Amino acid sequence: MKTNEVYTAFVAWTNGGKRRPVLVRQINDNEVIVYKITTKYQSKSASIRRHYYRIKNLEEAGLRKESYIDTLNLVGLPKSVKFRRIGRLSTEDIRDLTIFIETKEWALQLLQCFYLCL
Repeated sequence: MKTNEVYTAFVAWTNGGKRRPVLVRQINDNEVIVYKITTKYQSKSASIRRHYYRIKNLEEAGLRKESYIDTLNLVGLPKSVKFRRIGRLSTEDIRDLTIFIETKEWALQLLQCFYLCL
């Protein structure tokens, strides 16, 4: 398992969960830190969609439908979860996702500074 690889894994929440594609961002001793990947974009609000990075090279990532990386929250999954590798982000997607995340973080810091300075 490596960062920037795409797997399917069971992601649980309070009342259930489901197997879904995830992007590995970091691997720790006891858990794997991932971003969820979704095909649901149009039904989301603009404030949620601005956190979604559109994957350009779907085939290399092992995905069939237009898909988005939800960068709003990183999720920690125990290593005991069964991961199944389906692909890897392309070099272009890795670069563009990095820029997307850095730009988003920079904008948030700018907004925080603006509000603190009022």
